[in-house]
Amino acid sequence: MKLSRRMAIAWGILMVVANGGAFAKNESKFSDEHQLNGVAAVVNERVITIGELRQEFIPILAKIESESPTERECSKRATAAFQDLLDDNIARALIIQEFESSGMKIPSVQKEFQVDEFIRNRFGGDRVLFTQQLRAYGKSLQQFKREMEEALIVGWALNRFHHSRTAVSPRQIREYYDSHRNDFIIPSAVRLGLICLPEKVAADPDPESDDTENEVADLVENPEISQIATRLGAGESFAALTEGLGKAAVLFDDEWLSLGDLRDELRAVVERMQVGGCSGKIRLSDGNVAFLQLYERRAEVLQPIEQVQSSIENTIVLLRREADQTRWINDLRAKAYVGIYN
Repeated sequence: MKLSRRMAIAWGILMVVANGGAFAKNESKFSDEHQLNGVAAVVNERVITIGELRQEFIPILAKIESESPTERECSKRATAAFQDLLDDNIARALIIQEFESSGMKIPSVQKEFQVDEFIRNRFGGDRVLFTQQLRAYGKSLQQFKREMEEALIVGWALNRFHHSRTAVSPRQIREYYDSHRNDFIIPSAVRLGLICLPEKVAADPDPESDDTENEVADLVENPEISQIATRLGAGESFAALTEGLGKAAVLFDDEWLSLGDLRDELRAVVERMQVGGCSGKIRLSDGNVAFLQLYERRAEVLQPIEQVQSSIENTIVLLRREADQTRWINDLRAKAYVGIYN
């Protein structure tokens, strides 16, 4: 897989493990067999290689790259994501080892059912296409079945930490609500109409010019802007103005928009407007001009506890489950040999 420059830099973080701390900047090294076979961690007798992590890390890295504004931020996020991925793989190995050492097994019929379900859902039941896909990834059917079995083991183990919602008391719900009030605030919002037009448009070509094809058109003020301003000043309705403007006009009269979702120039104007009023010409930083009408304003409001009780119960149950899982995995880790090579 060809890596972009930013992905290559972030991928170098992963290669630190294989290089004993040397930051790898040469993209050609990233597919080197020796590098990929390098050891990232050992969990008892289970070896986790760089190649295994790479397979999972590349799609994560692609998402980080698309969301990061700078190379530095990309590398920072990639570092945290790689650590999370490594911890997840260590936890997975510990869970599988604990399951198998206890003498438990996943029934063969369940394993075969999961494989059949996967082929049916992903390949429409076409086993030939499924086999071709495995070969493309350099994976045997036996390896795939083992991965499916491990997924079943991890799922079984983590489902042990199931908490009933009935175990959450009203007092616990109230305490969570009081300490997380900001999570239950519905922000202030508005319903409005928007007209947005380019401030400058190309001037009509000079009909007397002999070279109209090669002539670069001059930009002049968009005549529609002054027309709209005049019509608004004369008291014409905003809805009437929007007719014929197509995509240049948008009516959000049946939709609440959070003030935080508006660009800075528009939000500053909306905050000063009276309900029912229209704005004057608003120059935007991207070279457009906007006009607004404010239909309705809704103040910030705290949702009452009765409306969010079910959501709080679910959150508390999830937090308990995660805490129990973390304690259990930490206990397993404390009893095991875990070596991280960096």
